[in-house]
Formats: sequence, C-alpha cells, structure tokens
Amino acid sequence: LEAGSQPTRFSAEGLTVGLSVCYDLRFPELYRAYAGADLLVVPAAFTYTTGQAHWELLLRARAVENQCYV
Repeated sequence: LEAGSQPTRFSAEGLTVGLSVCYDLRFPELYRAYAGADLLVVPAAFTYTTGQAHWELLLRARAVENQCYV
C-alpha cells in the first residue's frame, strides 16, 4: 500500500465515480478535484461518537458542494 498523490476516479455503468476515505471528508478542496463526478464513494470506519456528530453532516456538505451523490 502507498499513499495516493492524485484524486482517483473511474467509470462504472456510465457514471464517473470518485474515491476517497473517511478522513478526506474534512477537506472540501479535495472534492473540488472531482468536478463532474456523478458519485463519490467514501468508505469509513467512524466510531459511534464521532460518526454520530460528523459523518452525515460532512457527507451532506460534500454532496451539496459538488452537486453529486455521495
């Protein structure tokens, strides 16, 4: 495994899909690099405490900012 250096996207069944991980949600500028994506996939392992406080809010923010499904 290696750290990534560029935002990663791929095509699946006619959709452009962007990939990130849970901590990335805190950095909206990363998601700007996914301009034009139809779907952003964000696998995560938030704990109950932080997930309850941040997870849905951050997902909704990234979806609204980028006008795509998350």
